[in-house]
Amino acid sequence: MILEYIIAFILLNVFDYGYIALNKTKIKKYITKIQLEPANIKHKYICITHIFIAYAVTLFVLPKIRDDHIVKDSISYGLSLGVIIYGTSVLHNIAVFNKQNKYLMYSDIMIRSISLMIVVYITKKISLFCKHII
Repeated sequence: MILEYIIAFILLNVFDYGYIALNKTKIKKYITKIQLEPANIKHKYICITHIFIAYAVTLFVLPKIRDDHIVKDSISYGLSLGVIIYGTSVLHNIAVFNKQNKYLMYSDIMIRSISLMIVVYITKKISLFCKHII
């Protein structure tokens, strides 16, 4: 369980920082437009968020992934958790902020949910690989 948690945490960071790097300009414009001052991405809070998401993946999702249906279950449970987590976050932002960038809202939910699905898949595969070695 600890190995799965560490793998999920590392993969979440890799995918999320990749997403931020690809959309950095759009994200900074979006945030600046909302808060009327330059964006300052606080990486320690991103890591704290990943601690919680990795915990949710390890506790709620990975136990449901069957060894003989990894792809199908990763799609079902990984995407579901992603839509719940990131959809809730985006809906909260819609409730709080008046100015929204619909492209970033929808791409955020879609891309991060897909990345969470991939994290679940890779974590389960590595976990099974390590179980067969040990």
